[in-house]
Amino acid sequence: MLRIALIALVAISLIFTWIIWFNPAHLEHRATSNVSVKTATQSTTKKSKDTVYLPVAIYQQKDGSKHRLINDTHSMSGLMRKAMKAARVNKAKTVKTLDADQYAALLKQDNTVQMVYSDKMSWHLFNKTFFTKGAKHLGGEFEFTRIVVNMRHETVTLVNDSTRATRRLTFTTGPDYGKIAKAVKSANHKYLVEETRMHGREVALYPDGLEVQPFAYLVDSQGANHFVALLMGNKSTSTVDSKQNGDQTIYTVNNNNQRLTADKNDGQMRFDNFTTDGPKKTRQGVLTDAYNQMMTLQPAGMEGVRFTHYDTDEMTVTFRTYVAGLALFNQTMSGTVAVTRTNSSLSIEFSGANLSVPVPTRETPVKLPSTSTVLANVRAKGFTNSQIEDVQAGYRWEKDDDSTLVIDLVPTYYVCIAGSYYDYSDIMSGDVTTTTVAAKTSTGVNSGKVNSSGALTTP
Repeated sequence: MLRIALIALVAISLIFTWIIWFNPAHLEHRATSNVSVKTATQSTTKKSKDTVYLPVAIYQQKDGSKHRLINDTHSMSGLMRKAMKAARVNKAKTVKTLDADQYAALLKQDNTVQMVYSDKMSWHLFNKTFFTKGAKHLGGEFEFTRIVVNMRHETVTLVNDSTRATRRLTFTTGPDYGKIAKAVKSANHKYLVEETRMHGREVALYPDGLEVQPFAYLVDSQGANHFVALLMGNKSTSTVDSKQNGDQTIYTVNNNNQRLTADKNDGQMRFDNFTTDGPKKTRQGVLTDAYNQMMTLQPAGMEGVRFTHYDTDEMTVTFRTYVAGLALFNQTMSGTVAVTRTNSSLSIEFSGANLSVPVPTRETPVKLPSTSTVLANVRAKGFTNSQIEDVQAGYRWEKDDDSTLVIDLVPTYYVCIAGSYYDYSDIMSGDVTTTTVAAKTSTGVNSGKVNSSGALTTP
């Protein structure tokens, strides 16, 4: 009953939103039209970079085993930052590169808490966003993927899984290790993990499998007109042209120098600006710029959004939504924003549909198999170890059977094969095969799957 009442209340809110933003005479219903729009007021509730650029996983190594820590209601990485943000770094010490055995020993060092990024983080950006006060001696820029906090010896080391480079931090004001221990104890799920190396990075495997709670969320949906006003308007009145191309509506302004493409079937959108500056020169600059571009969408429900990948070849920074510590995947861009800046253009790929607030559900936890079982079954389908680049436990975005206003988050595994993530259940059902993956890889045809950067593959 509570679920129905909550859905009804939000439905009323969405109706009023629709009335405000949509007009039947507006763009989608005509092949070509001129529409005057005005810039929307800038939101005052932007999500802080401090949260977006937090690690995506927290591990505890203790008594010879490693566990991933999950809190159903609070971000574990947010709790860890809260415990550590008052510390002030003196400097990052000289780099020390470990061999494979030394590095494996570091990752298995007992009484450590390890905070892990899904891709390389900028030291300068981390220093600016993780701590209240920046380092006394900042030093040169470098990249890392993991923060290792040794609770016994009270040390903090930044490490790079790819290069096995390590840098010990020294402090003018040290972290409160008691607060860190308290944050660790707040986890209400601890999943046994073993890390293995895949394609130059450490991947978490779950030898005992894991029980994951399904969730249901009300979806916040915004139509193309909302983003036309945000992205293509200015202080004066702008004229926006639109035309229909199959299922897509294309909005243009300034002699086609700015373009928004919206798909009516899945709400996926892409904004392109062909009169823009080139990419920033540093990783900190690229990641900061990508965050600023994402925030031009004035996204609602930013809780849980994290930086997940920077593709240096495509110049694409990807942000993904995490729920209860696990990544949300979808066959469209829902829950994901991908920002690409080249020497000649800026593009933002996103969806008008994103998570709003959770709704009550009586679903029982889903038991996912061990990762070794998953990988063995994938190999049995003909995929080779060289093709399998990553495997993650996460959530699949599914439409609710009872309400169009609700999205169900279904626990599953996603396996990255030849650069794209595929739902494990689709591989097992035969919807994804070696033939379909090979065809997609050779032709580059959009299959509606998500690529290794976390963004949709595009033609």
